[in-house]
Amino acid sequence: MNLELTGRIAQILPLEQGVSKAGNSWRKQVFILETQDQYPRKVAISLLNDNIDKYAIQVGTVVTANLEVESREWTGKWYTEVKAWQLTYPQGQPVATHLATSTQPVATPAPSPAPAPAQPQAAEDLPF
Repeated sequence: MNLELTGRIAQILPLEQGVSKAGNSWRKQVFILETQDQYPRKVAISLLNDNIDKYAIQVGTVVTANLEVESREWTGKWYTEVKAWQLTYPQGQPVATHLATSTQPVATPAPSPAPAPAQPQAAEDLPF
């Protein structure tokens, strides 16, 4: 299922990273997007691997996220994850190619070194 959601980045959670059972490195950056509807909703959205470096996420920035929603069963319980595969900036803000790790708004982003190539992540490589 693919969806599109526009809102303001309200919070950026700490970067998660590890190595799968298959030996592949993975990284996950979760941010909280707050919709701008009459009754705002907050949604936790994940950026995975090279998409973390591809998009500059900063608290207070308005973005439109193209999303993939997926649920998985593990030990009898179901878990749902909302993953962004593309972010666009509807206010004409440029897409930067660095990771903004601060949870405070940043006036001008600082450049970072080029990211290492990411390994493809198979569904069975997830830690749950």
